[in-house]
Amino acid sequence: LRSSWYRVGSEQLLESVLQPSKNISLPSRSVYRFKPLKEDDGARFKCVVWNRALEQGAHLEAVTDVSVQC
Repeated sequence: LRSSWYRVGSEQLLESVLQPSKNISLPSRSVYRFKPLKEDDGARFKCVVWNRALEQGAHLEAVTDVSVQC
């Protein structure tokens, strides 16, 4: 399993931690942690993952929105 996090609109790879599952029935997790600033309100982040079970060249991705309350 490989995962990469990006801020939507940027190709800069963000530092994240991959937490592999300890049990085949549980999912692995990719975690991106950051200290949000007021300017991050409305930011979107994307996680792109690849697993050898996927077809060659295929990947999965998910996007999440950040809401900062000040």
